[in-house]
Amino acid sequence: MRRVGPVPIAAEDHGGDGPDVLLLHGGGRTRRDWDTVAALLRGHGYRPVSFDLRWHGQSGPAPWSWPGAEADVAAVIEEFGLRAPVVIGHSLGGMVAALWATHHAECPLAVNVDGHGNPTRPEQFTDPDGGSGAYQSLLAFLGTAVEELREPYAQIMGEVNGLDLYAAYRATRCPLLVVSGVATGGAGFLPESLRTPWAAYRRWVWAELDAVARDVPLVSVASLPTGHDVHLEDPDGLLRLPEIAAPRNSGTPEQRRRPEHGFRAAPLCGERIRCAPPSCRTASRWRSCWPSPRSPPGRPSSSGSTRAAWPPSARRA
Repeated sequence: MRRVGPVPIAAEDHGGDGPDVLLLHGGGRTRRDWDTVAALLRGHGYRPVSFDLRWHGQSGPAPWSWPGAEADVAAVIEEFGLRAPVVIGHSLGGMVAALWATHHAECPLAVNVDGHGNPTRPEQFTDPDGGSGAYQSLLAFLGTAVEELREPYAQIMGEVNGLDLYAAYRATRCPLLVVSGVATGGAGFLPESLRTPWAAYRRWVWAELDAVARDVPLVSVASLPTGHDVHLEDPDGLLRLPEIAAPRNSGTPEQRRRPEHGFRAAPLCGERIRCAPPSCRTASRWRSCWPSPRSPPGRPSSSGSTRAAWPPSARRA
């Protein structure tokens, strides 16, 4: 482990001498979240590096801002001599990866793994059953949860709630993949009365992602039958997604922006995933990628249950 930059940031090189991959964890978590994925990447000839976001894990405390988080990414890249790494982030880290993509055309691929944030306004609901009172109650619940957070999470959620993530997707300058975990039961952190409006918000998210993918050739969307912690529940399935298995890491930035520019790198594994229309929606641009029978969805914990999403609700960033 090395300490990088003025914060300082705790970063770890997992070994390997192939193409570089930078791994960013979610809010309230640490770089240890990526250990399994890092081992898989290293085994397939990649060089993964992970680090603790500022004010997380072994990194130092520092005011949270998106430019600050991107500066930490740049500092780690420079310290480890990474050459145009693929940047993969989960939740909060996925949002950082998406913002990184808006400024770095040389990046071969950025991946946001289920970093969708929380609803903050009424228009973010698609046909909410139960009327406006239901989604207003959800917004009030989430707002109260944010107010009760200790630092740095209150500060982080303020930044998350103020981010127009879909504008960032439309401004991407490199290939960007947005992955969603679409298993049912993901709203278990909410009272029963608020799960219906939460489902309406998720439908809005998927509709917005579908619209971005139709309009922006550099953006792809995919889903896996997991909860929020896609990389923990099904790391093999995540790495079998075609964009990750074979990123567009050849050619100039201008060439990579062309839709016809194909994937050139060798896949991370020989299996091909089976793709079928998702049960949750019918839009043609949304690809639902279900793992093969040899890689069951969900990776049980020691207690036998799949890991739950990061609580509380306001911290699902």
